[in-house]
Amino acid sequence: AILAQERLCPNKLKQQLSFVHAELGAMVAVVAEDASAETAFESFPSKLWRLETTGANQALDERGIWVADASVDGATAAALREEILSLHETGLLKQSGNVLAVRLPDGRRGGKALHKHHVFEADVIADGVLERHDVLRCCPTLAALLAEEGALREILNAAKPSLGLCRLDQAKVQVNSGCGGAFPFHFDVPSARDSRRHLTAILYLNPAWMPGDGGEIEALPFPFPDVSVS
Repeated sequence: AILAQERLCPNKLKQQLSFVHAELGAMVAVVAEDASAETAFESFPSKLWRLETTGANQALDERGIWVADASVDGATAAALREEILSLHETGLLKQSGNVLAVRLPDGRRGGKALHKHHVFEADVIADGVLERHDVLRCCPTLAALLAEEGALREILNAAKPSLGLCRLDQAKVQVNSGCGGAFPFHFDVPSARDSRRHLTAILYLNPAWMPGDGGEIEALPFPFPDVSVS
């Protein structure tokens, strides 16, 4: 398992696309799992996803994290970035938050809401179900990438057959606006006991990012040194 933390500096915007697959979890973010279920979108050869997977199997086995540059072409990334920023500007992204498990005074387990300031997102797909039709209507590039998520799973399954990704479980878009916005360290898996999430994929969309801008994910692949990904 990997713990991750996002670090953001003031006045810097970060746009992410995330996916989560059955046995796979992505800003776009994608989560995937191995449970048999109907896919949200049909699978066919991808014209948009361009992953070079050399070394992916070994990296995931050894440290549980793998980085691929240029997973989509520049024009696709630029169009997607503009779509996500437009969602933010029109108020279709809401403040991100988590419910933390806590022990109540009477000994029972409960939850405490934690809002992430300056982090805005939309869960487009949740538990394998398309939830935000309004987002896809505004985002043709996002819709096209999600329509080809089956091809993305095929690429990843070919690189590491033991993943056995079979379904897109979750997909979200997110804008982090800086000003100290961040995620706490966390295991990127749902709390449900029957969760089969195996992988989270994150697509960063900042063309002019420089060290010091913030927005990295800090992974803790114990017992190896921490890894910052941007």
